[in-house]
Amino acid sequence: MRRIFLLTCLSVLCYLAANGQNSSAFSRSESMLSERVGYAYTGVATSLVYEYNLVDGLLRGTSSLGIGGYVGYFWEYSHGIAAARVTLHNQLGNGFDLYGGALGGVRMMKFEETGWGGKPITAIFLGGRYMFTNTLGMDFELSPTSLIDNEIVFSVVPVVSVGFVQKF
Repeated sequence: MRRIFLLTCLSVLCYLAANGQNSSAFSRSESMLSERVGYAYTGVATSLVYEYNLVDGLLRGTSSLGIGGYVGYFWEYSHGIAAARVTLHNQLGNGFDLYGGALGGVRMMKFEETGWGGKPITAIFLGGRYMFTNTLGMDFELSPTSLIDNEIVFSVVPVVSVGFVQKF
């Protein structure tokens, strides 16, 4: 079943790459929604990321500043994250851009003794995005560490994640 799913995804991506017209990866006043699957040190994580391009034309005209939100869920230990993100994009041309940024928010966990509890978190990330068409693309993101209550931890946001992107 896993092989059929992977072959279907690969076929769709090849079709989009062959028939798409590349455009700017992220322009002013555009929004993007990314559905991701990732791996954290605690197991599999899913997330939904929204981003809005706030400022365009930074750093010699090829960079932009995005703001947005992050909602994630970690299946192994049943904890979730809600956070705000700030991202600096550098467009490398023809639908591809590299980005880096930081997020800050709350990690919510369920404890058997006390119920739900939350802790503030921060994390940094690096990623890349390629737009196959004007509205569809794929992104890849790395986030090796996070900070919770002044302690560096390795399980808050996915270490590596990949996702589909819709631009609107």
